[in-house]
Amino acid sequence: MRKDILESITEHLMTGIKPNFADIARRYNCDYRTVKRYYDLGKEKTLEEASKRRVPPSLIENYKSIIEDKTQAWLLCALNLLLHPTKRLSRLIYDRQTLCQIDSRILQT
Repeated sequence: MRKDILESITEHLMTGIKPNFADIARRYNCDYRTVKRYYDLGKEKTLEEASKRRVPPSLIENYKSIIEDKTQAWLLCALNLLLHPTKRLSRLIYDRQTLCQIDSRILQT
């Protein structure tokens, strides 16, 4: 929020005179609708309330529990594979080794 525009608007709000939005906009190099928005905002709220930024709600908050469950499941699965190698894992390693050997034979010819 631009404090220079807000200060100019508060002067008009204190005196009760409606400002010339176009003139203030030219002075501060902005659009007249911005000045009007600050004027309307100043009529509703105080200067401190108007200058506070609104914190948008977190989009991930609704899905946080799902994400935590999936990451825990993935970590448990990864730990299980590291601590207790299965036949499937050893078969994958064996298949990868044989594929590398076949590729090296093809490259040699």
